[in-house]
Amino acid sequence: MYKRHALINSIYVVINRTHLMLLRPDRKLDKLVPFSIKAPVEALFPDRLSNLSGNPYIVATYEDPPLTYSSGSSHPIGTNVEFIDIIAKHQSTVAIYKHTPSPVRAYVSWEDQTIHFATYRILYAAGIRYPFHPLLLPSMRSVCIVVPKQYSRLLHEQIIKPFRINLWLLIGALVLFFIGYHTALVPYLVEHYRTVYGIVKTPILMFRILLLFLLTEYYLAMLTSNLGLSQAPTYPTTVHEFIRTSIPLLVMRRDLLQNFAETNELASKVITDDDIPNYRLDQFAFLHNCHLSVYGIRRKIKKLKGSDLSHHHYHLIDESISSKITMVPFKNMNPRFERFQLYVTHLYEAGVWDYLMKKWNKLADNASIFEEQIQHTSALILNLEHFVPVFIVGGYCCLFTVGVFMLELFVHRYSKSGKN
Repeated sequence: MYKRHALINSIYVVINRTHLMLLRPDRKLDKLVPFSIKAPVEALFPDRLSNLSGNPYIVATYEDPPLTYSSGSSHPIGTNVEFIDIIAKHQSTVAIYKHTPSPVRAYVSWEDQTIHFATYRILYAAGIRYPFHPLLLPSMRSVCIVVPKQYSRLLHEQIIKPFRINLWLLIGALVLFFIGYHTALVPYLVEHYRTVYGIVKTPILMFRILLLFLLTEYYLAMLTSNLGLSQAPTYPTTVHEFIRTSIPLLVMRRDLLQNFAETNELASKVITDDDIPNYRLDQFAFLHNCHLSVYGIRRKIKKLKGSDLSHHHYHLIDESISSKITMVPFKNMNPRFERFQLYVTHLYEAGVWDYLMKKWNKLADNASIFEEQIQHTSALILNLEHFVPVFIVGGYCCLFTVGVFMLELFVHRYSKSGKN
């Protein structure tokens, strides 16, 4: 009954002249078991989907790292595989995978029971009647832009870099206030309101010392940290910033060109794989799946020119320029479909899918957390290039010292000539 009509529960009613008998298949579906007419509904229609008793899922997969890919054995690995195994374990069963290098046509007829569902991502289109149940897995087909990281040297800008413009304006206003206070307000208070001056003198002095201490210490701390990072990023971090740059956008798939037809700004920047020889690898941007980690960028770069560049040399703009709903084909008339979709929803809401995506994105590209920390740490080691801004800051300090000395000399001569 299950294989032919997709029935998981059935009741046989035998009616005689004297009595009525109820029969139901047992859990193994081998024989009929009699039940009383007064038996509760849970006994007559047990929840067979919560415990599949080892009846496996037959899943078709193909090479699509990090979602599914071959591990050198008959059992594939990846995000989809571990996610499906978690659901199968909840239902007291296992999953058997039929892995192929590329997708194969499944469900030739509705009676085909060799495959329950496949992990193939199919783009959803409205108005089409599909010969399968559309299973919605969390991953969508979203396209983002990956741009090469570019930096500019920070030399003279490091003098004002520790503070933002609004803070510099506040400091300038405080300097003008204290200059006006000492040149105009203090003589007036001493002459007319000596008692008031005695009250406000000490709090204002302490306020000025506190501000000077806090701003000076914070400025020196920020300046010192900036000296070790003497380069500022100049690459775009949003799609709007990318449109204003002159960086071309590589689109290798011809079917994606129609996505840029409605956006004239992006369409004017598009180049194809025929134009690649005219550019260096770090001179153009390209498209990447938003839901795949930046660690997958390394594989795409190797496909372009076989370069040793990695995701550390590129920045993924976290704004989708094209998003489409994808579905997974699940066997029609299969009673497991709704329960499986319920498990998928609950695990996604619990954050399991996001955790597995992050985990397998790193494993698929052989990029461990330890390796990432080593690369970031080595980037902070000081070398001779970092000391160029140190001499520039020292030069500004010397100029400031000379200016203060000339000002003191001028004030001294002006006061001396005034006495004469």
